Amino acid sequence: MKIKKSLIIVFAGVVMILSLGSKVVLGNQQIPPQPNYVPAEISVSPSAQTVFSPQYRAVWNVYIQGEGSSYCIQVNWGDFCGSYKTCGYAPGGPYQFYHDFLCGGSSPFRQTWTLSGVGGPSYATTTVYK
Repeated sequence: MKIKKSLIIVFAGVVMILSLGSKVVLGNQQIPPQPNYVPAEISVSPSAQTVFSPQYRAVWNVYIQGEGSSYCIQVNWGDFCGSYKTCGYAPGGPYQFYHDFLCGGSSPFRQTWTLSGVGGPSYATTTVYK
Protein backbone atom coordinates (compact mmCIF):
# COMPACT_ATOMS: atom_id res chain seq x y z
CA MET A 1 0.00 0.00 0.00
CA LYS A 2 2.83 2.38 0.86
CA ILE A 3 4.46 1.61 -2.49
CA LYS A 4 1.21 2.43 -4.32
CA LYS A 5 0.88 5.78 -2.52
CA SER A 6 4.53 6.58 -3.24
CA LEU A 7 4.09 5.83 -6.94
CA ILE A 8 0.98 8.01 -7.09
CA ILE A 9 2.80 10.89 -5.38
CA VAL A 10 5.80 10.56 -7.72
CA PHE A 11 3.50 10.40 -10.76
CA ALA A 12 1.59 13.49 -9.59
CA GLY A 13 4.88 15.34 -9.08
CA VAL A 14 6.09 14.48 -12.59
CA VAL A 15 2.80 15.66 -14.10
CA MET A 16 3.05 18.96 -12.20
CA ILE A 17 6.63 19.56 -13.34
CA LEU A 18 5.74 18.82 -16.95
CA SER A 19 2.70 21.09 -16.83
CA LEU A 20 4.77 23.97 -15.46
CA GLY A 21 7.34 23.62 -18.25
CA SER A 22 4.87 23.86 -21.12
CA LYS A 23 3.17 27.01 -22.35
CA VAL A 24 -0.06 27.35 -24.26
CA VAL A 25 -0.08 30.27 -26.67
CA LEU A 26 -3.37 31.43 -28.06
CA GLY A 27 -3.94 33.96 -30.79
CA ASN A 28 -2.00 34.87 -33.91
CA GLN A 29 0.86 32.47 -34.63
CA GLN A 30 2.81 35.21 -36.45
CA ILE A 31 5.15 36.31 -33.66
CA PRO A 32 6.25 39.08 -33.77
CA PRO A 33 3.62 40.65 -36.03
CA GLN A 34 5.00 41.47 -39.45
CA PRO A 35 3.99 44.52 -41.50
CA ASN A 36 1.67 43.83 -44.40
CA TYR A 37 3.37 44.85 -47.64
CA VAL A 38 2.37 44.25 -51.20
CA PRO A 39 4.98 41.80 -52.52
CA ALA A 40 7.68 43.47 -54.59
CA GLU A 41 8.04 42.25 -58.17
CA ILE A 42 10.79 42.50 -60.76
CA SER A 43 10.18 42.01 -64.46
CA VAL A 44 12.92 41.94 -67.08
CA SER A 45 12.59 42.10 -70.87
CA PRO A 46 13.46 40.63 -73.20
CA SER A 47 13.38 37.21 -71.57
CA ALA A 48 15.73 35.83 -74.26
CA GLN A 49 18.08 37.42 -76.83
CA THR A 50 21.00 36.64 -79.11
CA VAL A 51 24.20 38.70 -79.02
CA PHE A 52 26.71 39.23 -81.85
CA SER A 53 30.39 40.15 -82.18
CA PRO A 54 32.39 42.22 -81.60
CA GLN A 55 30.84 43.35 -78.27
CA TYR A 56 28.39 40.50 -77.62
CA ARG A 57 26.33 43.10 -75.76
CA ALA A 58 22.95 42.26 -74.26
CA VAL A 59 20.54 44.98 -73.10
CA TRP A 60 17.56 44.56 -70.77
CA ASN A 61 14.78 46.79 -69.48
CA VAL A 62 13.98 46.22 -65.81
CA TYR A 63 10.69 47.21 -64.17
CA ILE A 64 9.96 47.28 -60.42
CA GLN A 65 6.60 47.07 -58.67
CA GLY A 66 6.29 47.51 -54.91
CA GLU A 67 5.57 49.85 -52.03
CA GLY A 68 9.18 50.60 -51.05
CA SER A 69 11.05 53.74 -51.94
CA SER A 70 14.44 52.14 -52.62
CA TYR A 71 15.25 48.69 -54.01
CA CYS A 72 18.44 46.81 -54.84
CA ILE A 73 18.88 44.81 -58.02
CA GLN A 74 21.42 42.03 -58.33
CA VAL A 75 22.07 40.02 -61.47
CA ASN A 76 24.26 36.99 -61.98
CA TRP A 77 25.38 37.07 -65.62
CA GLY A 78 25.78 33.30 -65.97
CA ASP A 79 29.01 33.63 -68.01
CA PHE A 80 31.63 33.21 -65.24
CA CYS A 81 32.14 37.00 -65.13
CA GLY A 82 30.50 37.26 -61.73
CA SER A 83 27.52 39.34 -60.79
CA TYR A 84 26.49 42.96 -60.43
CA LYS A 85 24.57 44.64 -57.59
CA THR A 86 23.27 48.18 -57.48
CA CYS A 87 20.81 49.96 -55.15
CA GLY A 88 18.60 53.04 -55.02
CA TYR A 89 15.85 52.13 -57.50
CA ALA A 90 12.29 53.37 -56.99
CA PRO A 91 9.28 51.45 -58.27
CA GLY A 92 8.78 52.02 -61.98
CA GLY A 93 11.13 51.77 -64.88
CA PRO A 94 12.34 50.99 -67.37
CA TYR A 95 15.85 50.86 -65.92
CA GLN A 96 18.32 49.80 -68.57
CA PHE A 97 21.04 47.24 -67.83
CA TYR A 98 23.65 45.91 -70.22
CA HIS A 99 26.46 43.36 -70.18
CA ASP A 100 29.11 42.31 -72.71
CA PHE A 101 29.44 38.53 -72.89
CA LEU A 102 33.20 38.40 -73.43
CA CYS A 103 34.12 35.93 -70.65
CA GLY A 104 34.40 32.19 -70.91
CA GLY A 105 31.60 29.71 -70.79
CA SER A 106 29.32 28.39 -73.43
CA SER A 107 25.94 29.53 -74.62
CA PRO A 108 23.18 29.66 -73.46
CA PHE A 109 23.92 32.02 -70.58
CA ARG A 110 21.17 32.16 -67.95
CA GLN A 111 20.82 35.29 -65.84
CA THR A 112 19.20 35.36 -62.42
CA TRP A 113 17.80 38.74 -61.37
CA THR A 114 17.06 39.44 -57.70
CA LEU A 115 15.10 42.40 -56.37
CA SER A 116 15.52 43.08 -52.64
CA GLY A 117 13.82 45.63 -50.44
CA VAL A 118 10.38 46.16 -48.90
CA GLY A 119 8.12 43.24 -49.83
CA GLY A 120 11.01 41.32 -51.47
CA PRO A 121 12.81 39.35 -52.54
CA SER A 122 11.56 38.81 -56.07
CA TYR A 123 13.28 36.89 -58.87
CA ALA A 124 13.36 36.81 -62.66
CA THR A 125 15.40 34.83 -65.17
CA THR A 126 16.58 35.65 -68.68
CA THR A 127 18.68 33.84 -71.29
CA VAL A 128 21.38 35.04 -73.69
CA TYR A 129 22.56 33.09 -76.74
CA LYS A 130 25.95 33.77 -78.30
